[in-house]
Amino acid sequence: MPRSRALSPQEERGAVEEPPPALEECLRACATHSGKLVAGLDRRRGELAEALRALLALHASRALPAGAPRAERGPVSALLRRAQATASAAPAATPGPLTLDNALLDALLAVGGKALDCGYEDERALADVVSRCLVALRKGSRAAWRLRGRVLEAQGAYAEAADAYDEYLSRTEEDGFGVRARVAGLRVAAERERELAGLLAAARPGRGVPR
Repeated sequence: MPRSRALSPQEERGAVEEPPPALEECLRACATHSGKLVAGLDRRRGELAEALRALLALHASRALPAGAPRAERGPVSALLRRAQATASAAPAATPGPLTLDNALLDALLAVGGKALDCGYEDERALADVVSRCLVALRKGSRAAWRLRGRVLEAQGAYAEAADAYDEYLSRTEEDGFGVRARVAGLRVAAERERELAGLLAAARPGRGVPR
């Protein structure tokens, strides 16, 4: 009987490639996470909360009907007023399906980066949702692919992170973030991970390994 292939660590954990979230799903995830954040001493979560407020204010300003009253007080209202001023200065457009324009892309990139910087599981999950959505909708975005690489690296998916970083590098002539060096290290780490997975598979009971 042919010997079965050793599973990668991601396969061992039962990781399954899921379809990327739609933009609406991504924004709902951001809104839900914003509602869970509470004031505290964690500076990184405070920065994430600010990025989420800016994103949601931008999105809300576009959802408001023409002539809707504007809130006048509070930090969120100030963000909303700035977003509304930007939107009102742009040419009027016929309402249609939600699209990922540059302003929304930048706001989501900020959220994804700040979420990843927090280093906590819930925030890493949010960064994963944001990065999967962005690379699906903006395949040509260097920043989206770099964020995706960072997320995958934080998850320990080294081979996949290297692939995402390669997508970033293929879209830029300058490597100001030192990504090429990271890719080389990730490839080595992925190969060692595969070797370890093979050794663990061979050492399982019933494989006839000497005691």
